[in-house]
Amino acid sequence: MNQARSSLQDAVSSSSKRKTPTMRAMRVREAITGYLFIAPTLVSFLVFTAGALIAGLGLSFYRFEFFSSPEFIGLTNFRLLLADTRIAAIFGNTVYFSIGILVLNLACALALAVALNSHMPGALKQIFRVGFFFPVLTSTAVMAIIWRYLLNTDLGIINWFLGQFGVPKIPWLISSQWVRPAIILAAVWNGVGFNMVLLLAGMQGIPRPLYEAAEIDGAGRVESFRYVTLPLLTPTVFFILVRDFISVLQFFNTPYNLSAGGPGDASRTIVMYIYETGFRSLRQGYASAIALLLFTAILTVTIIQVVVSRRWVFYR
Repeated sequence: MNQARSSLQDAVSSSSKRKTPTMRAMRVREAITGYLFIAPTLVSFLVFTAGALIAGLGLSFYRFEFFSSPEFIGLTNFRLLLADTRIAAIFGNTVYFSIGILVLNLACALALAVALNSHMPGALKQIFRVGFFFPVLTSTAVMAIIWRYLLNTDLGIINWFLGQFGVPKIPWLISSQWVRPAIILAAVWNGVGFNMVLLLAGMQGIPRPLYEAAEIDGAGRVESFRYVTLPLLTPTVFFILVRDFISVLQFFNTPYNLSAGGPGDASRTIVMYIYETGFRSLRQGYASAIALLLFTAILTVTIIQVVVSRRWVFYR
């Protein structure tokens, strides 16, 4: 009897030992499959993001004019950066665009999301959603052509409309005073639909019983929006702020296509300056130093946003 029991235990033990390599092989295959799925993204990040960042950092210490051999010059490019009389104005333009676009975009997106989340026929909601989101799908080049006609001083529809109220013609794209507000207007029109969808999804994810509890406590629409909707939307707003700040600090397509940075440097952004320095003036080393400055600014702003968010972002 004991011998039979021992042989049975030996058989079970040998069977489990035979199964162990099979389980390990399955785990290895699963791991390999997972790594293969993320390989394209990983390779893309290493080559085009991390690799480019490291290459740009190294290039900032060289004088490299594209067709010449690199010459190590240490911190000279950064000293030139401090002495560059244009960099302060251009960086100021970038900050101006960033704050203007971010505030106006978020305010308009929130207003549209609240309107679409209110009681209205379902078909009408779908029409408005498509209509407001459609500019997001429009390429920057097409958007620039449209807004050039809209903002044309003599033939533009906007000046014609304002003229009906006695407003004189505004030189939107050829005046250093008006070119930046015009670009902000076009950029907000082009991107407000995406933030509207994000905020609308955030509103629709708020549990209905919270509003019912607020109504029982005597809260009206304004109080419900202030004390229920806004606090529970803060994670979505935080995501929008971080995403949009990173995006607008790299603002390029809209001013490049609408005004080419003019008149003068009135609408030139830091990324446009990097592009012109590196690929028109062929000063790759100096352009890398400016890009490093922009990277530092983006990283600093993002860290500040994450730290400050702990005070105003509320998670359920």
